[in-house]
Amino acid sequence: MKALEIRNIRKELGKTQAEFAKLLGVSKNSVQLWETEKRNPSPSMVFLIKETYKKHTENLKENEFENKNGNKFTELPDGSLMIQVPLVPFNAYASFLEVYEDEYKVKSKFETTYFTVDKIGKGNYIAFTVKNDSMNGGMLDDTPSGAQVLARELGKQHWRDGFNSTQYGWIIICETGIFHKDIKGPDEKGDITCVSRNKSPEFPEFPISLNEVHSIYKVIKRTF
Repeated sequence: MKALEIRNIRKELGKTQAEFAKLLGVSKNSVQLWETEKRNPSPSMVFLIKETYKKHTENLKENEFENKNGNKFTELPDGSLMIQVPLVPFNAYASFLEVYEDEYKVKSKFETTYFTVDKIGKGNYIAFTVKNDSMNGGMLDDTPSGAQVLARELGKQHWRDGFNSTQYGWIIICETGIFHKDIKGPDEKGDITCVSRNKSPEFPEFPISLNEVHSIYKVIKRTF
């Protein structure tokens, strides 16, 4: 059983590592080692994890909801909500652009991850894996490399209105890549400026024409 699969099962159950460990009768350290690929669970433990997940999903089927964009929400026993979304690595931008318009292909091409949310949203939600520290300036709301971020698409009709300062920044998808940045603009030419929170010379500001942008997402939640 892969580390990401274990992590996703735990998150879908709505459990912290400590709570998941207690549920399985193991130590928190064991769960941490599984999720970081430093140790594999035994065959009997894999069976227990799968059985626990199976019972959970059987109990929750009647509490599932889906918005018009195909994002699935599940109401958890404590009343909170969990969203299930495709997880797109930054280096897979070419593959993402190829299948973006086809909901089924997006879901089948990329792995799934889960986030807890406050309400059932009407927008189009996707998760991304951040690949560098350009948005990690050392502040509380900054995002380190390797984090997973949940983002909601901003319709193109709103792009010319400008991009306000946000808590966690934006995901910009264009022909040359996927970028996690703060955004200035657009200016009178229709260019936006992508700004990093890490002020290292390694991460300079750079412009992108909105004509070259495929889609833009507002980051609304993160997990590390």
